[in-house]
Amino acid sequence: ALQRVQQLLVQAAQRVCPAHAFVFELPKDAVRRSAAASAGGDLQCRAVSTIWRKLVAGARGAAVVRVETVSEFGLKRETDYTSAADLARAVLAQLPEGSREVVADARVLEEDGSLQLSTQLHMRRMRAAGMLHCAACGGFYAGRRGLRDHAQIKHRAPYEEATEAVHAARGALVRYARTPEEAALTRLWEARAAAAEAARNSLPAPLAAARDGDVEALRALAA
Repeated sequence: ALQRVQQLLVQAAQRVCPAHAFVFELPKDAVRRSAAASAGGDLQCRAVSTIWRKLVAGARGAAVVRVETVSEFGLKRETDYTSAADLARAVLAQLPEGSREVVADARVLEEDGSLQLSTQLHMRRMRAAGMLHCAACGGFYAGRRGLRDHAQIKHRAPYEEATEAVHAARGALVRYARTPEEAALTRLWEARAAAAEAARNSLPAPLAAARDGDVEALRALAA
C-alpha cells in the first residue's frame, strides 16, 4: 500500500507543482510509516513542506507564491498559494480517480503542510481492534466512550453531537479486502481483538461465581 500511495501522490503533485513533484520521491520526503499509527494514520509524508520552502525561497520570501502549470493541451495556468497547507490541500484534491480504493483518509497538518494518511487496510485493522475513527481529526479512539469523550474534550462538541459522531463512526462503511491476503489479515486482527476483549472481561473464579449466582461453586471455593 505504501508504494501505491506514493505513486498516487506523485501523480497529484505533477498536476499541481510539476517542477517539484520529484520531491515526493526523495528518501527523506517520500511517504513513510507513521510512528503514531496506533492512534492515527499509518502513513505520513512531508514532501509538500519541503516543496513550500523551495517555492518561498524562489519567490524571495513573498507571502503569496505563484505556481504555473501547463495542461496536456498546452494551456498555461497560474495559481496562487498562501501557505504549505494551502498547497497540500491542492495536491490532495488532485489525487487520481480510484485513489479511495487505497487511501481511506487524508489530512493536512496546518502547521507545515505535512500529510497524514490512513490506508484502507489500516482502517480495517483499527476497526477490527474496536477503534473508532474521528471524522474531525482523523484519529482513532477506543470504542464508543473513547470517541465520545474525545469529541467533547478535544473538539468541544456538545454531548448530543459527540454521540452522533459515535453513531456515524460505527456505521461508516469499511471497504472489503481486495485480496485473499488482506481478508486473512482482517480475520486475524478480529480474532486477536476478540481474544483480548475476552481476557479483559474474564474474572477470577470467586468473582465469576458470585456474578453468576453459582452458590455451589462459591461453597466449593470457600471449602
